[in-house]
This record gives sequence, structure tokens and C-alpha cells, in this order.
Amino acid sequence: MSSPSAAPSQSPLHRVKHRFGLKVKLTGMMLLTISAIAAIVHIPWVYISRQNVKQMVSVLHDEAFKGAQNDAAAFFDNVLAIQHIILSSLNNGLIDLEDPAGQGQLYLNLLHAHENITWVQIGFANGDFLGAQRRADGLYNLDVRRWDDTLGQLAEPGTDLAAQQRDRAQQAAVFEQTQAANISPGQLDWQVRTFDFVEAEDAWQQVDQTQRDEFYFSPQRPYYQAALATPGESVWTDVYRFRTGNVVGLDAAISYEDPETGILQGVVSISFGLRRISEYLSDLKQPGEGLLFIVDSAGNLVAASDPAVLASTFESETEAELLALATVDNPLLQVVNQSLDEHDVDLQELVDLQELSQYDPITGERYYVAVSPLGRLDWVIGSITPETVFLEQIDRNQQRLLIIILVLLGGGMIILWQLSDRLLIRPIVSISNAAIAMESGNFAGVALTETTQRDDELGRLAEVFQNMAAVIGDREQSLKAQLEDLRDSGSEMAGSQLEVAYYQALTARATQLRAVSEPAVTPSFPPADSLSAYYRALKERAAAVRVTRISGGEVEQMLRQEEYLATLPDGDLRELASGAQRQTYGVGELIFREGDAADTVYVLAVGTVEVRSTSDDSPLRVLQPGQIFGDLTLMLDVPRTASVRPRDPTVVFTLDEALFSRILRHNPQAQPAVEAKLMQHQDVLADAQIWLGEGQSQLAAGATWRDLASQQLQQWWRGPLVEHSRADRP
Repeated sequence: MSSPSAAPSQSPLHRVKHRFGLKVKLTGMMLLTISAIAAIVHIPWVYISRQNVKQMVSVLHDEAFKGAQNDAAAFFDNVLAIQHIILSSLNNGLIDLEDPAGQGQLYLNLLHAHENITWVQIGFANGDFLGAQRRADGLYNLDVRRWDDTLGQLAEPGTDLAAQQRDRAQQAAVFEQTQAANISPGQLDWQVRTFDFVEAEDAWQQVDQTQRDEFYFSPQRPYYQAALATPGESVWTDVYRFRTGNVVGLDAAISYEDPETGILQGVVSISFGLRRISEYLSDLKQPGEGLLFIVDSAGNLVAASDPAVLASTFESETEAELLALATVDNPLLQVVNQSLDEHDVDLQELVDLQELSQYDPITGERYYVAVSPLGRLDWVIGSITPETVFLEQIDRNQQRLLIIILVLLGGGMIILWQLSDRLLIRPIVSISNAAIAMESGNFAGVALTETTQRDDELGRLAEVFQNMAAVIGDREQSLKAQLEDLRDSGSEMAGSQLEVAYYQALTARATQLRAVSEPAVTPSFPPADSLSAYYRALKERAAAVRVTRISGGEVEQMLRQEEYLATLPDGDLRELASGAQRQTYGVGELIFREGDAADTVYVLAVGTVEVRSTSDDSPLRVLQPGQIFGDLTLMLDVPRTASVRPRDPTVVFTLDEALFSRILRHNPQAQPAVEAKLMQHQDVLADAQIWLGEGQSQLAAGATWRDLASQQLQQWWRGPLVEHSRADRP
């Protein structure tokens, strides 16, 4: 006889009821089948699409490079044609070599007709210069630099003027090498007239005229010296930085000799800046489509379709030395350099279009790279295009296909669900329910009547279950009758056993209820009276963490709130923010005192500070987080005009003088905003008069302190101040 405490064994039918139903399994199998079919179709389609993209890219590269080569040939030929026009005009007397007005009109017209040209100029053998320059703002400069009374005049041998010109050439050579202040080659008359071309009137209109006093001597310039090496032949110079406009480019130069005497008169030069080439490339390639670029045979970057890339391709601010492709900080050009290295492409031996495919693990994207000789100089034109540019339409079609597949899967699932439920699931479920009912003794034969009418295997199975249920029912009735007989014969003994079992059950239930009625007391945390203190501690901790987590990007945003700093390029502003140093001050500590040297600029990050005048200890103003202070006295080069003290715990970021001055002096467009800020702080201007006082004698009669401060700012912007240097201060 089995023990009363033993749990009845669970039937197999009860064990399977928690698993996935048959309907779910069948639907899942169909979904997997449809998905597998979609994958079988999709994968070959993607492969074929990529092969088609490669062929399309090859055709596009071939057409684009041929067009660029033709344009480059036309451009270089135009430069030589302009030289020929100028030389022919001089030889045929159409323009006079000593007539700046006639020459200037011709040069301006040639410059206006060829928008990719930066300079049309002639440098004279006596050091004079005449040229027309295209400016970035759409205006034109006519530049005349004259040492003697007559433009380009060559003195007769043996005359005083000849001796003067010979001495000038020697002194100019010494001055160019040494920049010695005591060397004076003479007095240069340098006039620049600015013109605007009025399209409606088809005429030039002068809008400005300025006078300059910088040193210039034509025979010392790179284009002049390059032309003298091969007299009478047009030569191309190396890349160099133009003296005027600070433009980087190169020249096509040719010497000009008097047709009657054969004496060298000067050098005619046509110049164009590399940025103009980049702007031309940018018209051919949109930013989202990749990058077009030009390199020389040594792998140095000459131009790119993103003109901003060109700004970082020179190693110094005075020389125009191109950077190698490997050192240019541009992600696309880095991929180009990596592709050329991995495929062992030698640009010096490149004779035809070469196409490469490169995968970048950083971006997880594939790029198509192509390089081809430009056909002029030793330059090579190249292109890099992300694969996604060509796969964009394919990806959109894939998305549409995915949506269609999902819709079909959803519709198919609904249809399959209904069909499987009617044709398969319901009969199987009815048989399963019949088995469960037979186990519990509640089976009714009518439950399988509908299923037994089927002509398939499920119908025969239902009929077998129905017959088996009838047999089991008869046996169950027989067993029940035998059980009644046994119960009647042992009722007295069974009654006593039932009473003992009932008492034990009541005792266990009472113990359980007693345990539930006495719950353990759990103290609450934190106590109600400490919630305020706990909250304050959390706020203080959050503030402390916030102070230590200020990022460089947040410092950059603080700097951008200052009006004149907002005019800086993003790269300069980011460099300024990266050089900032964090400092903290307690309440009452001095950040700086009135009279201290102004060698630091402060950015207030956390807390507030009070600006006070030491003379009367009166507060001038209170600065809030995000404001900048200490910059005006630094740029005026005067000591601190007030003291600054924190009103509460404070965090500032400091910018040292060297970094701040270097970046600001490279961005003269910020100067008007600085002067406007100075005018808003009259207290700084008033106190600065003590230190600027001795410079008032330099001003014209009737000038004000504001004029003197403005002059001081202009001197600071050009470099180290001439007067009031810190070394001279008491």
C-alpha cells in the first residue's frame, strides 16, 4: 500500500500542456520557410547589385577624370594664351610698358574674363610691379609699386639713375636676407586702387584707394627668378605663398625683352591660388558624394573638393610647403592614403586610370578609390566615393522589399493560422481533450463525433479513441462497484482513521495562521526626520560631481557665448577650449588683485564672482557662469584695473596669454566685436587711462581715450606692442 504523503505522478498529457502549441509550431515553420526563400533570393541580388555598382563606378570615374583632364588642359592653355595676349600687346604697341593705366585696364579685363585666375601681373627689372588681383569678396585690386618716377624705367648705363638702381638691387638683396632695419633700398610708392565691375554698365568703377609701405622688389620673387632660368619660355613655379593676400598658389611666368634692343624689361606672370582649384573641384563633387582631390607625384595634397581641407595642408604660416597625403587630417584622405599603400600604387609611374576598393574598419564602410594622371605638371587627380552613395537607391529598394515581405508574412500567417486551425489543429485538439477527459473520467463520446466523420488519418484516430473510451468506461463502472463493497466492509476502521487525519490537518492550519498574524516589524530607512538632510547631502554630492565632470565641449560652448569668440573658426575655438586649465576658489579667495599683471583670461564655469574696485571697495558688477573676464586688460596690455573675488565656491577655466594671443591674432575679423565690448565696460577704459596716458602724445589733436584704446588694440592685434611692454612696467 502506498504512503498517503506521496504525490501522484503527473501524466504525460499534463506535462506537455506548457509547451508551444501545435498551431504555433506549424505557423513558425511556415514563417521560417518563407524567410529562407526570401534570403535565397536576396543574397544573390545583393551580390549582383554590388558587381553592377563596381561597373557603374568605373564608368563614372572614367568620364569624370576625362572631363577633369580636358578642363585642366583648357585652363593651362588659357593661362598661356593670356601671356601671349600681354606680350603681343606690348610688342605691337597696343599698351605702353610705362603706362600703368593702359596696362591696368587690360589686366583687369583679362582677370574678369577668366574667373579661375588670381593675378595678372608684370614684375619689372628695376624692381617695380604692376598687377591686377582678384579678391575673395568679388572686388579687384589694381596694384602699382614704383621705385622711380616712371613705371619700369631702366636707366641708361653710366647715369646717376643707373647707379641708384644698381645700389638698390644690392641693398634689396641684403634686406631680403637679413631684414635689417638700417638697410634702406629707397622709397617705394605703393598704391592699391580697388575696383568693382558694374555688369549693368559694362564698366569698371573705383571704390577705394589705399597706400602701403611694405618692402617689395620684383626680381627677388619666385615667379621672376623661375622665368630668368629659361628666358623666353613659359615656366611654372613651385607652390609658394603670394606676398599680397597671403594666398598660396603658383605662377606661369615668362620673361619679356625689348623687341628692338633685346634688353630684359621684366617678367609677365599669371597666378592662381590652390583654393581656386579646390573651389572648381567642389563644383564637380558634392560633399555627401565623397571627395575629389589633386596630389603631386610625391603624394603631397594640392587641392580638394572640400576647400576647408586645403587650409590644413601647409606646414607653416610663412612657407607654402605642401603636406604629404598621409599627414592630412581628413578621414576620407586617410582612407585614400591607406588604399594607395596597401595596393602599392606608385604615383610617379602612374600612366592610366587605376581603381581600388578599400574597406575602412573604423567607419565600417567600403570606399571606391580611383587615381589618374591629370595631364599637366606632375599632378594626379583622384576620387574617393563611399559605397553607400551608389547603394542608396538599392537600399531603398531593399527596404521596400522588406516591407512587402513583412506584409506577405503577416497575411500568410493569418491565413495559415485560420486554415491550420480548421483543417488540422481543431481535430488534433479534440482528440487531445478526449484523452484528458478519459484520464479524468469525464469523457463523452459525442465530443469526437465531428472528427470521426473525416476520411483521413485523423478521422480514423478519433474513431479508435471513441471505441477505446467505451471500453474504458465499462471497466471503470465495474471498478467502482467493487470499491463500494470494500468501503462498506471497512467503514468502522476507516472512520477512526479519518478523525485522526482531520485533527492533524486542523493543527497544521492553526500553526500557519498564527505565523501569518504576527508579522515581523521592519524598521523604515531612512528615518522620516532625516529625509531633508539626506536630500541635501545628495544635492551637494551631485554638485561636486558636476564640477568635476565639465567636458572640453562644455568649455567650448562657454567660449562661444562671448560675441567676439563666436566669430572664430570651429577648429580655433576647439583648440582654445582644449588648452583651458581648471582651477577652483573658495569664498573670499582672490582670483586676481587690482594692479596684477594681465597674463591670463578666465572663463567662469561654476559659481559667481564679484568685480570690485580696490580704491573704494565698491562692487562694480557680479559675473555669472559662462562669462569671460580678464581679456580686455590683456589685449590693452595694462595691469588689472579691478579685483575679482568669489561670492561662493567657484570653478574657473584659465587661458594663458600665449595661446589666447596666437589664436586671436590669426582672426582679425573678431576685432570689431572686441572694441564693442570695450565700449560697454567704461570702468576698464577709465582705469586703463593711467597706463595708456603716456601714449596720448601719439594721437592727433582732438583724439579721445577711446581712440587711444582702439589704437592700442590694433597694435596688439598686429603682434607684440611697441610701447607699454611688461618689461618696462614698474
